[in-house]
Amino acid sequence: MERENEAQGKLFITAFERCPRGIFLLSVINDGRLVTVCPGPFSELGSVYVANGEAMRRFFSGEDIYYVFNPQDLADEEIKKTILPHGFEMK
Repeated sequence: MERENEAQGKLFITAFERCPRGIFLLSVINDGRLVTVCPGPFSELGSVYVANGEAMRRFFSGEDIYYVFNPQDLADEEIKKTILPHGFEMK
């Protein structure tokens, strides 16, 4: 039996100066506000951003998820290589 197109959310990567350096904040929109679900170290990101159990559950249920980083981490080319998916470019 095949499943027909399951709902999937969207993945967003953004920067916020109050996010501590060296970690990410997994967040969702709740009542029009960005709310942090859980923080985590860069080592938890892996190559697939929805690998985290909480992110996976929310993403595949159709909820949009946001990964929030410190802007200085995203400005550092070496760090950016380790935290952004291969081929992903910030606009």
